[in-house]
Amino acid sequence: MNKLSIIFLFCLLCSLMGTAQENDSIVEKNLRNSVYVDPLLPFFDLLIINYGFEYNKRNEGVFGLVLSKSTTTPVEYLEYPGYIKSIGAVLGHRFYFYKGFHIDAWFMPSYNSIFEENENRFYKSFSVYNEYRIGYKYNFKLFKIPLLVNAQWPLGFSLYDSNRPESFRELDKEDPIFYLFIPNIWIGYRF
Repeated sequence: MNKLSIIFLFCLLCSLMGTAQENDSIVEKNLRNSVYVDPLLPFFDLLIINYGFEYNKRNEGVFGLVLSKSTTTPVEYLEYPGYIKSIGAVLGHRFYFYKGFHIDAWFMPSYNSIFEENENRFYKSFSVYNEYRIGYKYNFKLFKIPLLVNAQWPLGFSLYDSNRPESFRELDKEDPIFYLFIPNIWIGYRF
């Protein structure tokens, strides 16, 4: 996917989020909250636990906790001479534009501990990532237990990264500005 199509997608998502929203939406009094995880992310040394709160029929706040350990660059998967351990948060908004179809905007600040093998030294760092996601959320009941499945495709980029070792920065320069991750399949409980 070339950079022009990524920029076009980014502009399209931003314009959809800015469209007029329903003020008089009637939200079901029950089941406005949800907690969900992607069971496949731990295979990529990443754990995200999210909480969602529906403000009305078209809008939902997304809040979460992110834990990760990375040994490669996000896109090219080039091996770092060491690793990055991170703990961070998810602050986001979800806009439903047609039934369960939605777009998300996530802001993810994180505190990082970077180990550089060549220097045998730890670096403390702070980073901020921004992600946009398009997806579909399906609510259902299984044995009268309210559940959800949310399939999403994320597109993101780094807004800020501080105090990284020079060896890590050199590898990061080889990665494109935008990163496109594998699709996420979130599974959760509504209450």
